[in-house]
Amino acid sequence: MTIKYKIFLCLLTHHRVDKLTRLVKSVKNLEPHPLLEVEPVIVVNTLNDNFYQEVLDADFGFKVVRTESNGKPGKGKNSCRKLFLESDADFLSQIDGDDWLYPTFIRSMYQHIEHYPNIDAVGLHPLDIVDHIQRGGHMFPVGDQGQYWGCVWGVSLCAR
Repeated sequence: MTIKYKIFLCLLTHHRVDKLTRLVKSVKNLEPHPLLEVEPVIVVNTLNDNFYQEVLDADFGFKVVRTESNGKPGKGKNSCRKLFLESDADFLSQIDGDDWLYPTFIRSMYQHIEHYPNIDAVGLHPLDIVDHIQRGGHMFPVGDQGQYWGCVWGVSLCAR
């Protein structure tokens, strides 16, 4: 089967390479979906030339774009929107550089997009669960021993 949708995933950052490193690691650990392609792009929206160089030196393996900054978060978020509109992607997902994604992020996004095919915007507010048993939903093993399961319950997993 061929790719059905493409997500332009903006990793928006302006400081803290350590936090960006954590985010990049979570993106690299995403479980793939056969119908959803994810194009990660690191968007550096900073006034700090040294930080931009630090991101380049980290060589994360993703495309890095520096955008014009005025020191306010809105300018960076709008730059992600502009880059998305210039892309060939179907959807935009913007993640702040100090956040991270669960391994099941792509599966959750696909399920939500499929259920709401005319959607313009998705704002997912998850409830995190870690338990010793699988309760359903998009679960993933947590820890080295595999004795715990993590899950993110969001609107795409609730009764509609």
